[in-house]
Amino acid sequence: MALLSLTALAYAIALGVLYYLVTSYLERRRLALFARANGATFPRYAPSKIPFGTENVWRTFSTIRRGGDFLDDVVESNYKTHGSTYSMAGFFGPAEVHTVDPANVQAILATKFQDFKLGERRIAQFKPFLGNSIFTADGPFWEHSRALFRPQFARDHINDLEKTETAVQALLDALPLVGRQTPDGLEVDMMPVLFRFTLDTATGFLFGESVESQTAVATGRSATTSAATAMAADQADADMTFSDAFHEAQVWIANRIRLQGLYYLAPDGVGRKAAGYIRRYVDHYVRLALGRAKPPSGGGYSLLDTLVEQTRDRDELRDQILGVLLAGRDTTATLLAWVLLLLARHPAVFEKLRASVVADFGPYSDDASRVDFASLKASRYLQFVLRETLRVYNVVPLNLRIAARDTTLPRGGGPDGTAPVVVGKGQTVNFSPYVLHRREDIWADALEFRPERWEGQRLDWTYVPFSGGARICLGQQFALTEAGFLLVRLLQRFKSMEWIGPEGKPRKDIHFTMAPKDGVSVRLRKPLTMFSSIILTTLLAVTGAQAAVAEGSWGVRADFSRCESNPPMEAVLEGAPSTKSSPAEGIADFAVTAPFEGRLFLKPAGAVGLGSPYPPQEVDVKVFAEATAGDPGVWANASIVPGYLPGGPVKQILWNTRTDVVVEPCQNKTVSLETIFNGGSLWVYYCGAPEGPLPA
Repeated sequence: MALLSLTALAYAIALGVLYYLVTSYLERRRLALFARANGATFPRYAPSKIPFGTENVWRTFSTIRRGGDFLDDVVESNYKTHGSTYSMAGFFGPAEVHTVDPANVQAILATKFQDFKLGERRIAQFKPFLGNSIFTADGPFWEHSRALFRPQFARDHINDLEKTETAVQALLDALPLVGRQTPDGLEVDMMPVLFRFTLDTATGFLFGESVESQTAVATGRSATTSAATAMAADQADADMTFSDAFHEAQVWIANRIRLQGLYYLAPDGVGRKAAGYIRRYVDHYVRLALGRAKPPSGGGYSLLDTLVEQTRDRDELRDQILGVLLAGRDTTATLLAWVLLLLARHPAVFEKLRASVVADFGPYSDDASRVDFASLKASRYLQFVLRETLRVYNVVPLNLRIAARDTTLPRGGGPDGTAPVVVGKGQTVNFSPYVLHRREDIWADALEFRPERWEGQRLDWTYVPFSGGARICLGQQFALTEAGFLLVRLLQRFKSMEWIGPEGKPRKDIHFTMAPKDGVSVRLRKPLTMFSSIILTTLLAVTGAQAAVAEGSWGVRADFSRCESNPPMEAVLEGAPSTKSSPAEGIADFAVTAPFEGRLFLKPAGAVGLGSPYPPQEVDVKVFAEATAGDPGVWANASIVPGYLPGGPVKQILWNTRTDVVVEPCQNKTVSLETIFNGGSLWVYYCGAPEGPLPA
């Protein structure tokens, strides 16, 4: 019986192989007739040592497993070996066409757009997460989705940057909390910070309410959107944050894509649960929007509220919003990650860009009104840097289409590769913006990061970072504006950005987008924080603040006399003896000796520990034994860390060191101040600013 079963299996396999060979022969013969009628030929065929297209899949997975770069070692290597257009056996399917010829890319995306589609396989791979959205649609539903979204990305919506500035301030406040302050500057991995930034801006744009992931991670507190979070966690049986769930769902879908036609074999335990969490989270906001008679007044723009005016279909609203959320969060975050990595590795470009930013937008201030859509577009070198980053590290390195009918592509056939090539109905056509953007015959020094190359350069089909044609990314201006806005604010805020991550060629992490695998670890340094010269001159004239400071002598004064608190407060500077402390008068003086590091905070007088379960607002004081590197070097630094306010917030902070007077209205936000003199006093005023002359 077992022998009969094995014999039957062998016959079945043999018949299957025979059927495959016969149908392949007949299909090729049919296509040959179509090619001859249209003046085309078959593209060059890349032979495989292993049948059924498994060789290329094996090379890809083995390269990834050993930590290699499959884009460079497999994808680009194939093009260098076989030419800019070739065909190769598909994974247990018909041969697939691969091309990085600009003329062919133009045909696929634009001139022969109707001949190509996303295909059922891609739609099925994404469907458990994105459902029926613009990113998983072909035909009439795609046209409907496109018409639904086009008005939402109009210039007036893109120019509404108030929520973006709020997210920028949350990012700046978070940096000292998630980074590490050193004598040479603030060391931080910017990549998770950037992904939280774009998640906050995307959810603010979509829902009118940010998930505030930046604040949640930096402070350890839950986000303010707790109702949606709790509801999603309960219904999805998943205890996770929105950010974690979003990541797990993406990893799951990316694994389904890698398995191509066998996508349904991808393990789906955590991924499916995470996708359910995200879908239920969005459901919460859809229900709120559908339940409102009209959009809330005074809350700014919400894409969901405007979509509700066009459709009341709950499932469509959820799926469409998810598609935009996926695109809006990841593409901008990865673009920003590559920009900062390249700027940190190319200090000359950073300095040139910072000089351009300060010239175009002025130095950093709390007023960001000068930074808008028009001024960002007009900032030429900023646009060159963004454009060059997308050339060297395109955020979506691979793409494909399925032929909807028998068709041809303009180039890739014949002895010299200039004749048209035939593509059969149902055949996959792969194209790689990553490889196209690195073709040395097009770009010459293609691997060099050189923003100046875009001076006078016109955009054409050699450069497709946002796809092209009818399916060109609707949100490209939104992404470029958001990325440019954050870049301007960062370069206004920090005078240098030094790379402290791994040396050598950056490794890539590829899911939906291509991000730096090892993060973006940098050292940031601010310019010396000072008032404008007019305000500083006035301050010196009024206060006479030009104290004679003994070399190497350091002190800290906490003045909380203006705080009205019951019980009374006392000031604590950890690691420093109090030389004069009077809770009744609300003043405490401390003497410190370099090197010194401690935190200053208020607590109820006589209370054990902090006097509260919540971390208080604190001022981290650091005095260095030697000046830090730089010109001029820094001798001491004071950084305010937001927290609970037992007595009242810091209202003003300054170093009184010769003419190096720095004054900053602070309240409960992150502020960092430096002094370039060896010796001085730090004055911290709580609840109110001082009046009259400053104390000596």
